Amino acid sequence: MNATKLKILVAGAGPGGLLTALQLAKRGIPLDIVERDPERSMASKAITIDPFAQGLLTEAGVQLSGARTVSFDLFLDGVPAGRAAFDGTLGSLHLPQHQTEEAIETALGSHDIEVRRPVMVERAAVRKDGVRVKFGDGTEQDYDYVIDCTGVRGVLRGEVDPEYHVEPSGLYMQLCDAPLSWERAADRGYYDVLDDRLVITLPIAGGQSRVVVVMLDTGQAREVWDRQRFTQALERAVRAPVELGEPTWLSSARPRVGVASRFWNNRIVLCADSAKVLRPLGGKGMVSGFADAVEVADALAGVIAGEDSDVALGRYSARRRAYALEMEAWTARLAHHLTEHFKQPGATAREKRTRLLRFAAEFDQSISAVLTGMACPVGFAAKLDNRACPSRLTDPS
Repeated sequence: MNATKLKILVAGAGPGGLLTALQLAKRGIPLDIVERDPERSMASKAITIDPFAQGLLTEAGVQLSGARTVSFDLFLDGVPAGRAAFDGTLGSLHLPQHQTEEAIETALGSHDIEVRRPVMVERAAVRKDGVRVKFGDGTEQDYDYVIDCTGVRGVLRGEVDPEYHVEPSGLYMQLCDAPLSWERAADRGYYDVLDDRLVITLPIAGGQSRVVVVMLDTGQAREVWDRQRFTQALERAVRAPVELGEPTWLSSARPRVGVASRFWNNRIVLCADSAKVLRPLGGKGMVSGFADAVEVADALAGVIAGEDSDVALGRYSARRRAYALEMEAWTARLAHHLTEHFKQPGATAREKRTRLLRFAAEFDQSISAVLTGMACPVGFAAKLDNRACPSRLTDPS
């Protein structure tokens, strides 16, 4: 099949959709990319880009800058309990999602491709030789394939997996981005486990920090916390005064989880959060979407080169779904350790320490697996040479 005779529609211009479009453009595959919202959301949202994702973005010509973490330190009631440290110098990069989107869209512009906004995909009818897409303004256009990157709303997910559903994670989260002044090092991420909550702190671009407080979901309605509540949570975790500046972003969430039974059906492909929703405990949601983008572009390039579409897209679906299920299982174990800890506040110090180290081991296992290629396209690990090595979990006691 000639590339000039193949045209793709990418629906959704979040991080996954933008990188999917960029990967297609790099392979010379004609495409349109549309986004329902009239302009980019300035909400901070996903912030973590691990070393492999940084490699994917750099190779695609995306230039990013943000705060880096060289390790993730774990504390139990203010006492050091473990450290998952990167052996290499790359570390994890943290910046607000809208900055990541802007950087990818800038790279996409170098291929003379612009996001069409606001354009909503209303319906996609699969035909023998393509897909007829009806847009919100009533116009229609034919494409060879449609890639749904519309996120959790998954506007075309029903065409691929009609029985897709998400389930409650059992956790509740309060999130804040704000300047933070405290005695801890600025180039590390921190996981503070208390009797009833997990407090995660990460540096992000612009001299700010992301603070996430994870608790059991009791089902009760809760208001978004203000700066005072986050300050109290941090001071309780570190057992020392902290200075939290005026927040630039506040949010709360009840994370849900779900993985589609397949990521492709006929000429419609699911990618990134349209295909799965992972617990936001390991920072792998956006990262896994980036790997999806590379592999779906590779699959369609294979179709152009003459590979059977069922084989190429079936391979994409099987590989990326297997990864999603593995990450879902890992975050489920992580959440289980947390919820069991929260439900037993009267446990002895030894019992609490044992649970925390189980939590640490799960976290370290994820870092090591991701850095050795679990999240990435086949063969990409070799391209990074020794820039990203497995982490090492240490017990400082």
